[in-house]
Amino acid sequence: MSEEKKEQSTTSESGLDQISSDDENKEELIASDSLDKMMEELKADADGKPQQATQEIEKPVSAAPAENVKKYKLFFVSDMDEEAEYLHSMSEKGLHFVRKNGIQYIFKKDTPKNYYYHLGYYEKDIRDPDQYVENYKEAGWDNIYNEKGEFNGVWNYFRTEMETGTKPEIFSDRTSRIALYKRLLTSWRSLLTMLAICSAFIIGLLAFLWLGVNASSITTLGIQVSGVILLLILAVFILYLRLYHKIGRKLEELEKH
Repeated sequence: MSEEKKEQSTTSESGLDQISSDDENKEELIASDSLDKMMEELKADADGKPQQATQEIEKPVSAAPAENVKKYKLFFVSDMDEEAEYLHSMSEKGLHFVRKNGIQYIFKKDTPKNYYYHLGYYEKDIRDPDQYVENYKEAGWDNIYNEKGEFNGVWNYFRTEMETGTKPEIFSDRTSRIALYKRLLTSWRSLLTMLAICSAFIIGLLAFLWLGVNASSITTLGIQVSGVILLLILAVFILYLRLYHKIGRKLEELEKH
């Protein structure tokens, strides 16, 4: 009997061990299934959401501000046509006129364009500024800059764009230009007369000092100073004499047409 009990006990213990082993295997299977399900859920969530960490965000690239370029050029009032041609040549190089300050010209660097320029002049007391600009606008010219001119007048810088290889028909206020040229000639004629009188006076003074009997350091200094002044006066005289003749030729051309 005791042996049978021992066998039964051994059999029951092995059965319990087997059951326990089966339970452990089931728990491992359940844990493994749960882990697999959790991984699948996480993967599904990850696939459904945008990957902000790795997603490349495209931002609009702001255009670089246009670069301003400064150039220095000297033009006289008689060189208005040459000045307009200079601005045209700069626009062909991608430098478009914005404004000026004396002999300093400010250009905006951009793509080359076939811009043509024209300088218009009017006197405030004679012409209506708004109507003057409107006349050019109707003819296809945009007013881009203006500055104070001679005789209480205003210089306007107009511009129009043309196709490559073509030139615009220059719209010009012939009456205003003729009036300006005549006033310039009258003013310069008086200036040239005054410069000629001053030159003659200084030449006489130099002759008196040079031929003086008693030469001294004061006399030598007077000769040097007078000589420098005379050279300056002659330089200004020659400059305005050339401008006078140039404006005179332009006036004749306008009056013929």
